[in-house]
Amino acid sequence: MKSSTTRIRRRVTLMAVATGSLFALSGCFPLVHFAEQAQGGPQDPPPAGETAEDVPEGAAMLEANEGAITGNISDGGEETVYFELSERSAVVLGAYSPDGGDLQMSLEGEGVSEFVDDAFPMFEAFSFNHQLSGLDPTIAHVLEAGTYQVDLTTYGGGSADYVLELRASTETISPGDETSVEWTADQAAVLIVDLETGTEVLETSSSSGDPKVWVAIPEMGLRDYDDDGGGSLEALVDFSDTHFGGGSATEAVIIVRDYSPTTDGSTQLTLR
Repeated sequence: MKSSTTRIRRRVTLMAVATGSLFALSGCFPLVHFAEQAQGGPQDPPPAGETAEDVPEGAAMLEANEGAITGNISDGGEETVYFELSERSAVVLGAYSPDGGDLQMSLEGEGVSEFVDDAFPMFEAFSFNHQLSGLDPTIAHVLEAGTYQVDLTTYGGGSADYVLELRASTETISPGDETSVEWTADQAAVLIVDLETGTEVLETSSSSGDPKVWVAIPEMGLRDYDDDGGGSLEALVDFSDTHFGGGSATEAVIIVRDYSPTTDGSTQLTLR
């Protein structure tokens, strides 16, 4: 895994990424927003819908699908990292603390302002999936082209080491589409799902290994996952289920990879 602690600005140009993983649909988990997690937190949330400020000279820039930024959050402090999108993209952010710190993460930029402390289930899109714990925040959104700011803090303001990664893709699956995705142990597939009616069904087929699918619908504050909802070890997500909104046109972010965090594989995704 490539890592960096330098403060050098680098641009992110996104390419469509086809990688993946799948799980077992087991209930709905709401995203955790700042108002529900503010107790003990060191900062106020940014105003909703604000665009990230201009990137300061020498600021840390996070590259999509290119490795991690590592560092340390000092007592009562925060670490700020930026990333830039050249196209509208599905984005998944994740951070964990090698020394067991309780991390908090906020994302600010065009059309988004979100704070996460302990969100379940965690989106397993990263090279450190097997090290994620309930104290490690993950965020998924469909974001417009632009500049975004990520702030890392700790619950209660203590110090902690951190590793931060960004996964992003412009690939979109719409009703009637079938697409092939591949994944590696370190690189999950990330896609946008275009839900025209909210009654669509997403399923895997002809998979190698045991595919696992995570689903995020930021507009509804929902995150969920499926492993063996289809035939055999295949996954299936029925967006008409009531906990997905039951018939609302919207967009979702999906993450596709294997049930085993160390296994490469592939699958056919169909949205019908």
